[in-house]
Amino acid sequence: MIQFEELTIILPLYIESDDRYNNVKSVLSYFNTHIKTDLIIHEYIHDKSKLDFLSTLENLHITHFTEKFKLHHRTYQINQMLSVIKTQFVMVLDADVIIPIESFIESYRLLLEDICDFVYPYGSGRYCIQIPKSFDKTDFELDYNINKINKTNKTYSNVGFCYFAKTRVYRQCGGENENFISYTPEDVERYERFKKLGKRVERLNTDVYHFDHLRTELSSEANPYHTNGVNLLNYLRTLDKEQLSLYYKNESYIKKYKNFK
Repeated sequence: MIQFEELTIILPLYIESDDRYNNVKSVLSYFNTHIKTDLIIHEYIHDKSKLDFLSTLENLHITHFTEKFKLHHRTYQINQMLSVIKTQFVMVLDADVIIPIESFIESYRLLLEDICDFVYPYGSGRYCIQIPKSFDKTDFELDYNINKINKTNKTYSNVGFCYFAKTRVYRQCGGENENFISYTPEDVERYERFKKLGKRVERLNTDVYHFDHLRTELSSEANPYHTNGVNLLNYLRTLDKEQLSLYYKNESYIKKYKNFK
């Protein structure tokens, strides 16, 4: 069991299906089995939280925020959590994703030794192991051994899933752009922004594991905000480094967070 004292995992969450509930339970139980660290969850709810298993996660020091669901605004959720973190480093985690603990350790080391500012703990290419909804988790959940997962069903990965960052640098880069709402290309924009602003971005040539789930309009291009998000991405791509930096300094959402400077 390894303790990561200078890291906080943050998890933006809205449980809109049984798949999502089952997956996030498996994901958090997996990390709880192998590491000790801080975890912040921002959960959108309708009446009450669906996370009835949090008390079993004894190795994760959990702060759990809930907010009434009005709009699926994931970038806002991340910024809410990013603004209250007290650790040097942060891992932003999707609800359906796990990585090998060796990748976790290496990502933390790269930040701790000041080798980079951001780490994507998986490769660009065929590095995503898709775990189908039909996967029987019974054996896996006995000890959360990642080697019990079949690794033959691989798809492409580039950005998204999860990433590690220096908290201070992430905030200085504008955190999450809250003009991206619901399922939009904010993952692509974030990566391109870090690179354009001259930040040191590393990635590991290792696999990321994704538990498949039901696709609703909140997790597909069917959502009504997708086109606006694509248009915003295309606009931001036209800005040079200085213009992009000025854009983020002047964005209205930045003013809500005193430490995003």
